[in-house]
Amino acid sequence: MKFVGVRDASFESWVVGAILGSVHLGLVVLLILGSMHGSHDAQWQLMFAPFLLLDLPILIIGYPVALGIGQFLHLVGVHFGTYGVDYLFFGVAHGIIGSMFYTIVPAAISAHLHSRRSVA
Repeated sequence: MKFVGVRDASFESWVVGAILGSVHLGLVVLLILGSMHGSHDAQWQLMFAPFLLLDLPILIIGYPVALGIGQFLHLVGVHFGTYGVDYLFFGVAHGIIGSMFYTIVPAAISAHLHSRRSVA
């Protein structure tokens, strides 16, 4: 079994990945900004539920990383407001890690298809 890196990916797949990642990041930023200026009832975090389905594979890594960053900042004395840690959590998990996932996936698929064609 051969490891397939993304260096064999086509330019078009990187463009598609950049578009998908940018759209994903834009949606997360709009959702965070909208929730910052909206009312905070008991279930305001549920607005991020659609991203749980979209980002499911990568959030196995993203949620622990985001929780670790929040706990580390709390330990060193950096305190946010009542909802600041939640915004940091969703921003890191969905905004950064989820958008990187959508940027890299098209290139990884393209590189995989390229390696399968070169072997066959």
